[in-house]
Amino acid sequence: MQQETVPPPLSASEPPVNGAVGRWRWTLHLLLLTAYPVVLGILGATNRSDSAPMLPTKVKPLLYALSLDFVVFAAVFVLALFASRARAEALFLKWRGRLQPISRGFVYALGLRFALFIVMFALAAAAYVASGGHGGLAEQLRPETEQVVDAQALVRSPGYLMVNLTLVSFLFAGFREELWRAGMLAGFNALLPGGLSRYVNRWLAVGFSAIAFGLGHMPQGWGGVLMTGALGVGLGLIMLHHQSIWEAVIAHGFFNATTFLMLYGMVKFHPEWIQSACPLCR
Repeated sequence: MQQETVPPPLSASEPPVNGAVGRWRWTLHLLLLTAYPVVLGILGATNRSDSAPMLPTKVKPLLYALSLDFVVFAAVFVLALFASRARAEALFLKWRGRLQPISRGFVYALGLRFALFIVMFALAAAAYVASGGHGGLAEQLRPETEQVVDAQALVRSPGYLMVNLTLVSFLFAGFREELWRAGMLAGFNALLPGGLSRYVNRWLAVGFSAIAFGLGHMPQGWGGVLMTGALGVGLGLIMLHHQSIWEAVIAHGFFNATTFLMLYGMVKFHPEWIQSACPLCR
């Protein structure tokens, strides 16, 4: 099998748009995309409910809410592209290989799951030791997934479970959020001296994007911010390594789908586990 050649990261000396584009345009592009998750995260954290998760618990209301969110994202993203005039290659939209992006995405999802488990376990252990053996600080590092989805609804409705495993995981989360990340990286590539061909610039772009991505998950508490921020670092590095959005999209989708499956399994077979960890499930 012929080995795939991955092109080097885009250089700012080779602009991915037709004609000269002012730096102010790329700055506006980056500001719009940065504000999108941060503002939503703040609004979601401010309006957190102690009685109901953010996602509706029935299929039709869920699809309506997700479609509305997608329309808002599309409006912001189109405005950003209108400002920067970024082309498809700047957004890493090229599919590289036949089925390789799918298989690689699946493997990456497993690797990210394992790496995040190690990171979050280490942070929880450090918090436990720092608090003198009290579990309160470590508990604050637990991502509050119950603020986002009703795990009981995954068991009650097979249709609801399938929508979350497919559309929510791969389209509304995986594709949308990785398209956003590609837009962020394109903005840094255009604005930073030397573009993303420089090692330091790559880490700056990936790190800043991951922080904004984590803050977009503020409704899940600081544990959710830390976990999704770390996930964002991994997904950004995957995207830059392959110079394609698709491995990251598929890895993100599989990661989300396995999360829903784990929640389903806990409620179905060990409800006492999720009831002890989830105040909204009692």
